[in-house]
Amino acid sequence: YLIGGFKNGSKMNDVYRLIQAGVTFTWELLPVAPTSLSPNPRSSFGACLASDTSFYLFGGSGDNNVRYNDMWEFDGTQWTLLSAGNTIEDEPSEIPL
Repeated sequence: YLIGGFKNGSKMNDVYRLIQAGVTFTWELLPVAPTSLSPNPRSSFGACLASDTSFYLFGGSGDNNVRYNDMWEFDGTQWTLLSAGNTIEDEPSEIPL
């Protein structure tokens, strides 16, 4: 899966899936159910593949340096908000060595 990207300087919220057929690879833009909530476009997020058809997305940075603290699941057709954490306002604390 490939999530997001930039177009004309704006963050995108697109989801692509890589399709392999023999030695040929193509990217497929996945349609998201129109009634589905979806995460705001972001960069610098964490993502983890859960199965061939689903993945999780956590946190990231949005427009105007908003930092997200939310957890989403994408099941191949729609997004589900698993945890609606508040945005992170403070700088992360450093761990002493």
